[in-house]
Amino acid sequence: MCDGQLFRGTETEFWVNSDGKTGGVDSEFGRDAWNYSKTHYIIRKFMDENLTKSWSDKGKQPWVYCRLAEIYLNYAEAMYHCGKEDVAREYVNYIRKRARGEEKIFYLM
Repeated sequence: MCDGQLFRGTETEFWVNSDGKTGGVDSEFGRDAWNYSKTHYIIRKFMDENLTKSWSDKGKQPWVYCRLAEIYLNYAEAMYHCGKEDVAREYVNYIRKRARGEEKIFYLM
């Protein structure tokens, strides 16, 4: 999300004034200055907009910590540095096949 988008029925305010000392409520000069985004962008994906009490309401949506493709790329890189280029290539190809819809599930061996 960025400045001006609606979230929980309110327009986000990440803007900063030209004086560099004041700004919108969601900026480093807003009411929750300790919790602001340095880039002035925030994550909206996986956020439940029906939860209004941020300290007590808990969401039930899943959170993706690490994508399977990232695990495979890390493994492929490790295998390459261990001198097992054939295994590294195999796992990179798993990602390619999965992206094309050719394969569904893979396991690290």
